[in-house]
Amino acid sequence: MGGKDYIKLSLAGILFLLLCLQVVSVSNAASEITATLRIGKHADHMRIVLESTEDYVQRASVTLTGDNAIKIDFRAAVFFKLLNKGVLKPRVAQEIARGMKVVAHENYCIITMNSLDDIAVSKLSSPPRLVIDAFMGPAADSSAAQMKEEPAPQVSNPQESVPPVTGAFEALEGMTSFVIDAGHGGRDTGARCGKSVEKDIVLQLAKNLADVLVKNGKKVFLTRKGDQYISIRERIKTSNRKAADLVISLHMSCRNEFALYSFPSHREKSVKAVAKVSTVNEKKNRNAAVLQALVTSLGAEFKLKVTQENAPAGVVAGIHAPAILIELPGGDGFAYDAKTREKLVNALLRVLLYTPPVQA
Repeated sequence: MGGKDYIKLSLAGILFLLLCLQVVSVSNAASEITATLRIGKHADHMRIVLESTEDYVQRASVTLTGDNAIKIDFRAAVFFKLLNKGVLKPRVAQEIARGMKVVAHENYCIITMNSLDDIAVSKLSSPPRLVIDAFMGPAADSSAAQMKEEPAPQVSNPQESVPPVTGAFEALEGMTSFVIDAGHGGRDTGARCGKSVEKDIVLQLAKNLADVLVKNGKKVFLTRKGDQYISIRERIKTSNRKAADLVISLHMSCRNEFALYSFPSHREKSVKAVAKVSTVNEKKNRNAAVLQALVTSLGAEFKLKVTQENAPAGVVAGIHAPAILIELPGGDGFAYDAKTREKLVNALLRVLLYTPPVQA
């Protein structure tokens, strides 16, 4: 073999070696995906943010796993990195905030926190990130400040001066669990009517209504407890998971009237559990009874027009349980002060806490 041939072979070998090193380098880079974790305190919740690649964020799943634990699973190998503190050691609990710890695994991590009540999850872009708002119950750490709000309205006995309600009384009785969905939130402000902003008005009313229902021994779940964006899909999933007796979605328009919406036809087709005709009829009866009773109660309380419609769209379209969307008025002269909210809560409670009159 000549010298020139030897040089050619050597150059070829070097090029092949460089190519192999490049492939290995790219492979290693692809496998060393990181998810950078940071924590933020808000008025009524803790915000957990994980920044990673777009495909990792989109494939991630977030679930509550037992008491006070959140599992964040990227379903592929990932290095969890704590902002300003480097990569987390596998299977070693590390405190990330007061009352919060994280344990990293190959594909997922587990975050535990004191008095965890519920979570809301969103996936955002620019940069790609997974955002988890973790809400804490009454025994939560005092380091998370409580949201400053107006005092809850003083609600009178809901059965006093009840307007006459006709129709299927039985369908209004025995409701013990409710989901209250405050529409919009976060970057989605909803309607703006003068000084009234929809996302704020409906959240305040949802909390006032929930407080009184709980005091009356009812089980209540709020789809959002703070000012955060939650998709319609997530609201539907959450409502279906709770399997309540009634779901109420609160909204506001700039018209000086109430509008009530229900979506019975879509729901009946989507629920496997309603195969029996009796169950379907029960849902129909409750929707119809609640709508009719709300028309009577709201109309008597506020002397405003109350319309009711069926529409094949919106958040309650995919909810399995009986569900009503209430669009509150936001026109001129309808101020959402404590007195107005008290009247609203009373009007709703006459229906939600309905008990049949005692027969003489």
